[in-house]
Amino acid sequence: MLTEKTFRPAGTRDCQLAIAVLSYGEPLQITPDRDREGGHVVTTVDGDRIGYLTPRHWVSVDLASDRVVLHASVNCNSNLVAGKRMVTVRVVTGARGDVYAPWTPSPPQDNERLQTPWGSFFIDITGPTRAYKGRIVSLSSTVAIEVGDSVQFQRSGDAGVELQAICVFTNEGERIGSLVCEPDVKRALIDESKRFRAVVSSMPTRATPAAPAMLKIVIEQ
Repeated sequence: MLTEKTFRPAGTRDCQLAIAVLSYGEPLQITPDRDREGGHVVTTVDGDRIGYLTPRHWVSVDLASDRVVLHASVNCNSNLVAGKRMVTVRVVTGARGDVYAPWTPSPPQDNERLQTPWGSFFIDITGPTRAYKGRIVSLSSTVAIEVGDSVQFQRSGDAGVELQAICVFTNEGERIGSLVCEPDVKRALIDESKRFRAVVSSMPTRATPAAPAMLKIVIEQ
């Protein structure tokens, strides 16, 4: 069984020069960390370090269980305060011999895009789920999104859950706005062990310019 997640490596503050030139979808490498037994480092194909994974990180745990990395690439590279950048990576692990084929959506028919098996952090969800609603605030006027588009979430900092903002991005790494949702939904989205997917469920139109931009968020229970 394949596992696909998007996450932020540790130690990115010390790798800003390498991170600054990363682009969306750029392939990455994950190799054993000589300085941390059981841990791993994340590098470009040229060997430039962009962060590390502790021995307790799910990727390190997977690799210690004789699983392998089938895919690793840049998922998002965005600006933070004080000129710092935040990079997240997409990693797929599986058993030896497994094959990973990135999912490519076919042209949607009517509302088909709302049911496509695409997720912000996971392609599929195998367990029971519960659907929630979220609202996008500070909506960007320069990013084109429409109903049915899948979105991704990123934490805006390392503060406690209640103080953290969750930013909404397109799959290409363009920031759409910020998420407003119930506190329990926010905790679930910040929890790396939770599988979820999210799509745009409604958007303002010319006829209803004041209508909110809403998300449908499905979280594995």
